[in-house]
Amino acid sequence: MKRINRNFIVLALTTLILTITHSTVFATFVEQSTDGKQIVFLLDDPGKKFTSVSISGYNQNNEWVTWSNENQNGFYLAYTKDWWWTENFVQISFTLQDEQGNQTQQTCTFDRLLQPIDSPRVEIIYQPEQGCIGGEAGNVRDPVNDLVKPVSEGLTIIGNYLPEDKFNFFMTLMNNEMNSVGCVVGVGTMIKTGGMAALDGTVRNYVMKTCQSTGNMVISLFSNQ
Repeated sequence: MKRINRNFIVLALTTLILTITHSTVFATFVEQSTDGKQIVFLLDDPGKKFTSVSISGYNQNNEWVTWSNENQNGFYLAYTKDWWWTENFVQISFTLQDEQGNQTQQTCTFDRLLQPIDSPRVEIIYQPEQGCIGGEAGNVRDPVNDLVKPVSEGLTIIGNYLPEDKFNFFMTLMNNEMNSVGCVVGVGTMIKTGGMAALDGTVRNYVMKTCQSTGNMVISLFSNQ
């Protein structure tokens, strides 16, 4: 009988163990990372606007990807529709422009993005005085959590009230809204209290006030429900 080389046996066993270990670790990593969230990034300052926003992080397939939007006319909300992010490292880089045309570069970094369980989105607000609020993890902490909760609740209520195509249209309107944070909270409050069902003068005035530049379109959107 031919003698089997002892070194060959050791090498074969080692290869087998490493293969099994690698497969197990990889499967676990993928399983833990398949649940991702979309990011809604809002600017809460009518005197400034975004001219560019890029969001980099790991998607649900554990791939490092970058979502970006650029518009020199300015926008106030970045919504990564169909782009999903895991709780791993996420970085948001953006350009702010004030009313005089001056531009500054800003970055918010999350070591671990904390994701809500009952929402398909993670809401983050940028306030010039306080930086990024929301996410509640990593280098970015939520110093005034009460500022984010109404927006999160408002988007959840609106998302549940509108079909997806109309919700996406609403988010598109928010891109051009001078006070998108106030509009989201205001419309969410109206739906929650049943005000949208009536759309009386008081509701119309409230929507027109909180949704300054898109008030008529918002009213039309909800009137057709």
